[in-house]
Amino acid sequence: MTSLLKKLDVDRKVISVIREIYGDSNYNPLLEDADTKVFISLPKEFISLSEVPKGFNPEYKHAIHYLTQRGIGIKDIIKYNIGYCKEGLYGQRVIIPSYNSDGTLNYFVSRSYYPDNKMKYKNPPISKNVICFDSQVNWNEPIILCEGVFDAITIKRNAIPLLGKFPSRLLVEKIFMSGITDIIISLDNDAINEALKAAEYFRKQGIHVKMMYLKDKDAADMGYEKFYEELKKTKEFSPEELLLNKINSL
Repeated sequence: MTSLLKKLDVDRKVISVIREIYGDSNYNPLLEDADTKVFISLPKEFISLSEVPKGFNPEYKHAIHYLTQRGIGIKDIIKYNIGYCKEGLYGQRVIIPSYNSDGTLNYFVSRSYYPDNKMKYKNPPISKNVICFDSQVNWNEPIILCEGVFDAITIKRNAIPLLGKFPSRLLVEKIFMSGITDIIISLDNDAINEALKAAEYFRKQGIHVKMMYLKDKDAADMGYEKFYEELKKTKEFSPEELLLNKINSL
């Protein structure tokens, strides 16, 4: 990782920050697909949900019904190029693609739209060392880090799904190289320790951080309006807040 950053002519202080972040966490980005390029494509059975089928198509109806229940409408479907597969490896699932800033596919999430399917998510077997929804992000504005794609779609504005509980190596690199000054962290309760670590790391480097404690609901469950109501009440993260959370976890 360090050699890559040097090739990109990244400032030594920034390299030190990134190494500090990952050196102090349980997450090791070197276990990812490091610096190799991985080419990914959407499933060959992928059908855009913006295309209304002719004739009888129960899978289309089930996919649309599932998204509607999650508050996702046609504008979101077009914005994120959401589709579905009727058959194949990702059959009976909605497909949510992610694209780089240049419009190249870098990942996709597939989610079953049938509630009795025990395997809710079936994602491609590639590294999650990506910046999910990069093409939707304005890097000159504050960003919101959330856990999953449905959270980001609900939040709408400059939201980046982590596809897990900790920022990927590429995401951390871009945060520092783009000069982001404000970050909002909105992770589920089960990821509170990871969220606190990330908040403290970014705060130490002069980035203004707000930590949202979502209690029993994530952003997707809360909905757009409720999420922003809670965001308005959220204050900037402080060292005292970190200490208090550590004491409470003892």
